[in-house]
Amino acid sequence: MNLKKKGFLASFLVVVLLLAPILGFSSEPNDLKIAIGDETVALGSEARFLQPILVAPGTTIKIELPANATTGYDWYYEGLLDLRYVKIVSEEYVEPTTDLVGAGGKHIFVFETQKALGLTTINLAYYRIWEGIQPDTQLLTLHLLIQ
Repeated sequence: MNLKKKGFLASFLVVVLLLAPILGFSSEPNDLKIAIGDETVALGSEARFLQPILVAPGTTIKIELPANATTGYDWYYEGLLDLRYVKIVSEEYVEPTTDLVGAGGKHIFVFETQKALGLTTINLAYYRIWEGIQPDTQLLTLHLLIQ
């Protein structure tokens, strides 16, 4: 393997290892799933979260996040949701499919873009409701450009 390829792989690995703990997810790519229309974006595509994601009006956005209700932590929508651009269709916690004590499930948010064109942001945070947001709270921010 040449030096250029080794450098790229090392850089890619560093980005994945740095971003995964910040987002609060393990290194397994199936932990975080974002479905935008028919396309699924996994953790391996984390660079897309830094730039606005282009979507059409009427697009369904489904966000599946790892969560564990037994710890008291849960995902919450944070900030104001600009209803001109996006609305929450549904939100639910899905229990784990195993009988193991303390096993985690997932929290699923479904949004739908509206007819208005423009830029908006979806902010989600993972914390204990009685503690509120802390300096080490796990955050997920998606920027959507509706056009």
